[in-house]
Amino acid sequence: MLTDIINNKNINLIYIFTTNFTILFAKKLRDYLKKYKIRCVIYDNYYKSLENKCIKDENLFFIFIGTTLLYNNKLDYLPYKKYII
Repeated sequence: MLTDIINNKNINLIYIFTTNFTILFAKKLRDYLKKYKIRCVIYDNYYKSLENKCIKDENLFFIFIGTTLLYNNKLDYLPYKKYII
């Protein structure tokens, strides 16, 4: 999975959605991807406004760490082929 992200030249920005229980892993992942010039922003909640931003920006992708975040926010839509769970 990580090699696919690193080798994909379309990925320049990743929003990482995490919970309090997985924040340490999210930070380590952000630091690792920074070596490959991939900017990561960590969120502890999912915001609907970010969906439109992801649809419009072809270089923006989502990573979800901790599936409880998905269940708690009652997601209606995720951008097609632009997220990893």
